[in-house]
Amino acid sequence: LLLALSRVGCDYKLLQAPTGFVCDGLTAWCFSMTTGIRFRTTEQGSVGLDDQDMSWQYPYIKHKNGIKTDLSQIKSGDFMYWGDASQIENHETNGTRHASIYYHNGIMIHAASTTLGVTTGPLDSDLVGFGSPYDAETSRCEIHN
Repeated sequence: LLLALSRVGCDYKLLQAPTGFVCDGLTAWCFSMTTGIRFRTTEQGSVGLDDQDMSWQYPYIKHKNGIKTDLSQIKSGDFMYWGDASQIENHETNGTRHASIYYHNGIMIHAASTTLGVTTGPLDSDLVGFGSPYDAETSRCEIHN
């Protein structure tokens, strides 16, 4: 979570970590930097730690800890996804729309757009689901109010 916060203000750019990110590049980079593990990317491999699209992240989280949809269960540090869940799981890029990291109190950290870059902001509507890619015993990043 702190790693994601440290990227606020970076540009919205593909394959430019650690100084620029697209939405799922930010989530992938944070996960890779904190765990040393890379999400599976494509059959051909990957060119960078931030080239790990959400169509590979979502099934990883679903298998590891489950995807949740009840926002009362969300925790700081959870990865959040928007789009069409079945298309995301089938690695169809037209089904994916957005990825972010939950901060707290209805605020997420995300690579928002070319004009905003990496920023914080309120949750979008049409959330597909969220979950933690981390092992349960090591995922202690919840913020208590």
